Amino acid sequence: MILLIGVNHRVQYVSKNTDLDLVKKFIEYLENVTSANDVELIAEEFNQEALLMNDTNICVARNVSKELEVEHRFCDPDSSERAKIGIPSEKEIKKQLGLGIILNRDESALLKKEKARYHPIREQFWFEKIKEDLNHNIIFICGNDHLDSFSELLVKKGCNVRILSKDWGE
Repeated sequence: MILLIGVNHRVQYVSKNTDLDLVKKFIEYLENVTSANDVELIAEEFNQEALLMNDTNICVARNVSKELEVEHRFCDPDSSERAKIGIPSEKEIKKQLGLGIILNRDESALLKKEKARYHPIREQFWFEKIKEDLNHNIIFICGNDHLDSFSELLVKKGCNVRILSKDWGE
């Protein structure tokens, strides 16, 4: 069974701007659902490079995994992996669209839509990272905007899927 948790990515790490009360609630939630569902793997749409970009090394799911003695796995491609599988960086997409650094609402919506075109490639990448463990209970943490599409992909691949929650950090 794959249990999906939708988040705003800011609950996945601790940095100087973190809402510590919110993160503590998320940690407690993650501990509870991991234990209650006999989870053997906590996987997430995140990677070490994203931690560095946010000026931290504190990954919430990794710390919970260590505490509960459950395997943890980063599943999102880093910049070199994205280049190999054909996903442009945000900077490249902005350049393609002729956008500047500071975006208005319409430009932000356009950027989000263009980035979403690459979600199927990323989600397939995530699946490849967990496919050898499908006989175990897995928690997969991803952005809210991936819940439905990633769930559909997993079901098409023959997985049992349940969305546990969404909107963590919203």
